[in-house]
Amino acid sequence: MFLLYCVLCLSSLLGVMSVSLIQSTSEVKKPGESVKMSCKGSEFDIESYLIHWVQQVPGGGLTWIGWIDPEVESTHYSSSYEGRFTITSDTSANTAYLQIDNVKVEDTATYYYARDTVIKKWYLPYKYIKSEPALYHKGAGDPQDCS
Repeated sequence: MFLLYCVLCLSSLLGVMSVSLIQSTSEVKKPGESVKMSCKGSEFDIESYLIHWVQQVPGGGLTWIGWIDPEVESTHYSSSYEGRFTITSDTSANTAYLQIDNVKVEDTATYYYARDTVIKKWYLPYKYIKSEPALYHKGAGDPQDCS
């Protein structure tokens, strides 16, 4: 009982963080056309997180498309989505975009926007945040410098 009381007190002290994502409306496109979807972050700054896009085809599971680091406009895509799919962002509008060029019937899906749950600047201890590349060894405690 005491433990439950402590948990309740702690949770009331910490409060609850609220994050909202405002997505663009549904669109229907013909094969060969382009579509650009948007998702605006509310209650958080998209520059502080990696922003991901995910696809779910009807009756199927979720498939990761790629991510963008809005702060530096760096992107990474799943090999299946390179080429016709483009992820961009507008930090002044706090919005991320997914554009699909030359739409195909098999692109029919629900597309989701997601952000990391951890602020990207917390991924590494401050002393390791630098512009030079670093090599990471699975299971190693500290990244090893490549230079």
